[in-house]
Amino acid sequence: MGLKSKIGPITALAITSATIIWMYAGGNGITTAQADSNTPVNESVLEHSEKQKKQSVQAKTLTAQYITNSIKLSGQTQAQTVLDLTNQVAGEINSISVTKGEFVRKGETILAIDRRTLEAKSIQARSLIKQRSLELDGIKRLSNDRLTSQVSVAEADAALSSARATLKELEVSLEKTVVKAPFSGVLNAFSVKPGQVLSAGANVGTLVQVDPLKVVVNVPQNYLGKVTIGTLANVTLDNGLNVESQVTFVSAVADSATRTIPVEISVPNESHDIPAGISAQVTFELDEIKAHALSPSLLAVDAQGNMSIKTLSVDNQVVENRVNIIRSDRDKVWVTGLPTNVNIISVGQGFVSAGDVVEAHYQH
Repeated sequence: MGLKSKIGPITALAITSATIIWMYAGGNGITTAQADSNTPVNESVLEHSEKQKKQSVQAKTLTAQYITNSIKLSGQTQAQTVLDLTNQVAGEINSISVTKGEFVRKGETILAIDRRTLEAKSIQARSLIKQRSLELDGIKRLSNDRLTSQVSVAEADAALSSARATLKELEVSLEKTVVKAPFSGVLNAFSVKPGQVLSAGANVGTLVQVDPLKVVVNVPQNYLGKVTIGTLANVTLDNGLNVESQVTFVSAVADSATRTIPVEISVPNESHDIPAGISAQVTFELDEIKAHALSPSLLAVDAQGNMSIKTLSVDNQVVENRVNIIRSDRDKVWVTGLPTNVNIISVGQGFVSAGDVVEAHYQH
């Protein structure tokens, strides 16, 4: 009796355990299979799951503004004219009227050559003219009386003309004994001294026209047609002066090596405070253009090596837009190539690609 009483509970316990194991293994598998094949999918759960997978970015809306398109380039001041002064008549320097570095006005005397020899030759030439004139008159009378030939008349006439030409040459040489400034400028080089004997054609100094000065800038050829004669230019010089002026010359020949075109801007320099040869920053004011202002950190380089920025469509799809930088300020750049109103990705653009649909949080 004792054994039977023990077998009953043990058997019941074993049956119960087997039933639980069957329900867990077999029954659960059936239930799962039925759920996979017959239970309808919960679309709200899947939609929530898809949203969980979308990249979250911050965005903001920008509107294009009209700004003055400009280009900033480096240039250099140059003298309007640089001329080497030469002595055209051989002789001794009689007097010097200016000093090196002095400003001289057009027509002002710089130096004078001793002219006594030329004056003596001029007197002699005038006397010879009188003699040749009398000789010509006598020969003409003889010719009228048929006592001499027409050839003699022609020879006498030629001799008179030669004497007159000699006098004219001497008069011109007398004028050239005085070296005058052909234009107003600074005598930048001058090394001769009184009493010094100069040969004809000797260099006596260098005259530099510094008012107005010209600023020469090499403009990239892709701006051909935009920078023209009359284009406004703001010139900032290394000595701190700031001048507004205009383009006065555009070269007809481009530099094939640098692909640039030389351009000149005239700068007033009445006080002669601006020396030639210093650097200058020139900003050319071009036409007005619509552009967007944004942080330089938002710019990227696309696969073709062009500047680009990532924006969002109305469906929050990422779009990569090619842009052109037209101006740079201290904390922002101005770009073209975007629609007038555009949604840009301001935070997270580095983690998304063109075509991605994202979850956007807009900044106001």
